[in-house]
Amino acid sequence: MLNKLTLTTIVVAVILMGLGYCTTASAQISDAQIWDVQTPNSYTGGARGNEGFFFGAEGLYWALPSPKSSVVGNESVEGENAFNVGWTVRNNSTVYYIKKETSDDEDEDEEDDEEDNNNDGGGNNGELNIGGGSDTSVSDLIKDGYDKVTDKEFLDYMADTYGPMGMNYTTQGNSWNTNLLDTKFHIGQRYTFGFMSGHQGWECSIFTIDGKTDMNGNAIQLGLEDQNNNMDGLGNNYLAGSITGVEREEHWEDCTQDGMDLKVDRMLVEFDSARMWNDISTWGVELNYLHRAHNTRIGRWELGLGVRYMKWNEEFGFWGGSDRSGNGDIYAPNFLDDTSIETESDNNMVGPQIGLKWSRQTGRFGMEVLAKFTAAYNAQQVTNQALIGSNGYANGIYGSEGIYGDIYVADDEDSETASKWQQYIQSGIGAKGASGYSKESFDVFSPIVEVGVKFNIDLTTKVKFSLGWSGIFASNIARPAGMTDYTLDKSSASIMGLNAENHKSDVFMHGFVFGLTLNR
Repeated sequence: MLNKLTLTTIVVAVILMGLGYCTTASAQISDAQIWDVQTPNSYTGGARGNEGFFFGAEGLYWALPSPKSSVVGNESVEGENAFNVGWTVRNNSTVYYIKKETSDDEDEDEEDDEEDNNNDGGGNNGELNIGGGSDTSVSDLIKDGYDKVTDKEFLDYMADTYGPMGMNYTTQGNSWNTNLLDTKFHIGQRYTFGFMSGHQGWECSIFTIDGKTDMNGNAIQLGLEDQNNNMDGLGNNYLAGSITGVEREEHWEDCTQDGMDLKVDRMLVEFDSARMWNDISTWGVELNYLHRAHNTRIGRWELGLGVRYMKWNEEFGFWGGSDRSGNGDIYAPNFLDDTSIETESDNNMVGPQIGLKWSRQTGRFGMEVLAKFTAAYNAQQVTNQALIGSNGYANGIYGSEGIYGDIYVADDEDSETASKWQQYIQSGIGAKGASGYSKESFDVFSPIVEVGVKFNIDLTTKVKFSLGWSGIFASNIARPAGMTDYTLDKSSASIMGLNAENHKSDVFMHGFVFGLTLNR
């Protein structure tokens, strides 16, 4: 399969063909006189076309098309109820110690005491540390002004301090649409070289352009469809979880009580931080036989017959995760922390081409209009790779102990030591580290049309500067953004997959061209 590394080989081969074809090459190069000043002539049909080797280099400033509008996530889950976990109580036997409210003149001494307690043993770095290095004696807590409170008092305190908390139903949705990745202009290059002798000649043209658009967001919802979600409340799906110390309420249908644990079928998929991107890389090479007609008063026509190869490679991706530290409020890392979904399409188009160019020169100034058509066979390959909830948080969600400096917990009434309070969601999340790979191949017909118009000014008889517009349209292109299937399925080794029916889209890239041409 062709790629950019083959360009050098193609260029060398074409040059060798040109040298073998043109027996008068050396004489014409030595007589090029490329720095001669242009002299308008009164030849009946206008100035004759240059002969010999020619070369052109152009800069492209083209807009690459944004992905076709599609939801980033599965639309079928829009409006579906899911469990939202702000934080959870560890168990009903836990005893809580909360710092008493103090007057202003007592703050300084208590801040010193609190700093000593907070620095005793350091942070937990995302690991459950009840009974660990942050332990302090209950008697010291009481001396420092901490009061033992009941579960209800603790809940009221947390609600007043940090807002609504605990388990609740919310509505699952999708925050992003791919049309947010706007069309943007990117810089590319096109090189043309060949040889003309009389009315006959050949031409090789190579272009390349890459572009990437992306965006970042916070609190981004990604709706994933769980094929195993039978609403049975058994908590054994990909989007399930087992949560400690929470009792089932009557209106919670999608969960079941299992001793001290609550088994949940669907949890809200929302990421503190998220990013999506669309990366396009396209290039092409064409080789044409040229036939140049006689110049007339209305201009000169030039016919091209040849072959074109064009590659369109595109990658669409999503990443979602959590910040690794507290943010000053009640904080729970996303239960699918560090999730990445990447879909890539590779279109390889090759086929015969016909082109027609019209040009007209008046003194130093000229104009040309170009149109080409390629009947291309397109070999498509589309792949999807997904990694769901890959880091340790998917094995248990913890709060950051640093933001709970005024809250300590003991295991029961008889405990002599207490530790900083934390939340915890136990393992049982089916999507922990789940990964999958899917691949589809298609063979389609992809017509390619190139059009352009340029205005030239002759700097000398052999050198001209051009400025204009051109574009390439191609049909039946596989574009990955609309082919991603956001479905989790335990019965399938692929985990997620591809919407194979969406492999035919149109693309149109276009924009400004500017450059220099020698001896054309």
